[in-house]
Amino acid sequence: MKRILLLTDFTENSRKAATTALKLYGKDNRYFLMNIYYMPMFGASRGDLYHWLEEDSSKKLDVEIGKLKEKINVDEYQIDLIAERGFDDGVVIDFIRANGIDLVVLGKGNVNNLIGSFTASIAHNSPVGVFIVPEDYECNDIKKIVFATDLLGVNKKMLITLIDFVKQNDSELLILNVYKNKKPDSNDYEEHVNGYLRGIKHSFYYVENKNVIEGITHFAEEQKADQLVILNRKDSLIERLFHVSMTQKLTTHSKRPIMVLHD
Repeated sequence: MKRILLLTDFTENSRKAATTALKLYGKDNRYFLMNIYYMPMFGASRGDLYHWLEEDSSKKLDVEIGKLKEKINVDEYQIDLIAERGFDDGVVIDFIRANGIDLVVLGKGNVNNLIGSFTASIAHNSPVGVFIVPEDYECNDIKKIVFATDLLGVNKKMLITLIDFVKQNDSELLILNVYKNKKPDSNDYEEHVNGYLRGIKHSFYYVENKNVIEGITHFAEEQKADQLVILNRKDSLIERLFHVSMTQKLTTHSKRPIMVLHD
């Protein structure tokens, strides 16, 4: 049984993300539907305001379950309602670590309409996999998944979330490397990854493109992929030097769900 955190800001965007996760991951997992409420810097006495904000968030979570029920029979799922006070992604990261969360699910743009920034921050900083659902996405079978790789080392711990998802949905995995000049020597990498993917339909592809983001998105469109998976490496030298995150760019531009894995 996986423990899956569903983040909500009570918008249709986050509601779609939650229902998508429930449909794709099924009834045999435990879900936590979390709303983060924010504490203003001024107003009533802080004790009274804390209590009021928590109560308001809890009431809205009860209403949200009713709205989810209009889309899917949530009575068949184990869903805990969580109201948490916080200002940034720190409250989410703390909850993940304290509660053994295996996966985080959220809509692109939530929470609290911080368009893209909160989503990208969670995707980048989460210690576990993150599943991001675009606003206009319609939940269908996930039959073809593109896994974009830099051909650096991976291990089973990194891939376990992906492997479980592929098996559960009987998906095909297209492993993609976008290179800028010369096709890399990938024999060792393919042999290594093949060892983890026994019993899974998968294939390797190599595409030349000066723009990695463009290369990934074009390939996914050409293959009519249902989902994109990327590995977020926090020790990336390029990211440290230029403060550019491929994760942020892809979560901003992708029209299909993205799963972000972590090393």
